Amino acid sequence: MASATRSRGELAPSNQRLIQRCGSVSTTQSQSAPNSFFTPDAAVASDQKLETAAGISLGNNQNSLSFYHKYVSQAGFDGGVVEVSTDNGTTWNDLGQKIVSGYYNSKLASGTNNPLALRSAWSGNSNNFVRSTVDLSAYANQNIKLRFRFGSNNSVAGTGWNVDDIVVKNEAVVNIRTNL
Repeated sequence: MASATRSRGELAPSNQRLIQRCGSVSTTQSQSAPNSFFTPDAAVASDQKLETAAGISLGNNQNSLSFYHKYVSQAGFDGGVVEVSTDNGTTWNDLGQKIVSGYYNSKLASGTNNPLALRSAWSGNSNNFVRSTVDLSAYANQNIKLRFRFGSNNSVAGTGWNVDDIVVKNEAVVNIRTNL
């Protein structure tokens, strides 16, 4: 049996698994109506975060994160990443090596005051919403927090980053053996 935690860019009381620390909820761009989370690509150095408010307890099954996102940023200078914490947000690790589809497409330049400088990230123009999937199996039987983080430098502005349809799945693995 699969279980999932889903967010569609809504901050309703019934769906407070995500806490927004910057940006806004967009009603004009979304993968599935009516909303998506949005952070602008400012022409100033910024470090913007959207993270889970509470830990997500992962079981011993096949765990994954999937989401749709659209980004329009200064290519190679501004961009977004996804991170995980196993200590309630004290430290964060990049999930880039765990992405199985919709990979990071750029490495952000140094010397620009971007807090994500020299890191791999989604940057440039995705043109449309694209789906990214992250394998969370390495975090089985742990409580994790997830964070979407967008960094910009002190130069050219872009539109920003929309994130929508965030789903964490815990799917049972069934092994069937036969002697036919």
